Amino acid sequence: MSQDIHTFLDTILGRPETEIIEFKLVDNDYNTGKICDYVSALANEANLKQKEKAYLIFWVEPKNHTVVGTDYREEPSRLDSTKQQIFQNTKHSVNVFSIEHNGQRLVIFEIPPSPQGIVIESNGFAYAREWESLVALSRSKREQIESQKSTDWSNIFHSWSSFTDLDDTAIGFVRNLLFKDLQ
Repeated sequence: MSQDIHTFLDTILGRPETEIIEFKLVDNDYNTGKICDYVSALANEANLKQKEKAYLIFWVEPKNHTVVGTDYREEPSRLDSTKQQIFQNTKHSVNVFSIEHNGQRLVIFEIPPSPQGIVIESNGFAYAREWESLVALSRSKREQIESQKSTDWSNIFHSWSSFTDLDDTAIGFVRNLLFKDLQ
């Protein structure tokens, strides 16, 4: 693991939790449904705060940020299983890994922001953070995310482009769709 993650951990461990950083004191197991709720909240908040990532970190004592280590899903296959369950419940991909930091094992969930215009839900419910608390996503935050516009690159003309830039397979696919509609 790169030195950057250790520097990052040293920096955040001296600060309180925020809307995009959550510390959990977890021994050997934690409810995966609850993890999914945090993924929903942290992804939505990362989107709203325009951050590249949010973090859920097991085993840091939340009040004084002491690193105490965890036995949570020590086998890599079990961490992979957690990652798959998170995707099944949220339709959002996360990076999950363990790391030794100051002689203790931590499990880190690295959570990308929700895509522009899309609210991440956990089992049909959308979550957010209000400082250190997990809460239902408010109507105003939902509207703020859903009103985001992404760029439609298919409708942009560039003076430097030509028909030779188009993919033959894509052209054939569109032709078939058009001819099917005309029949």
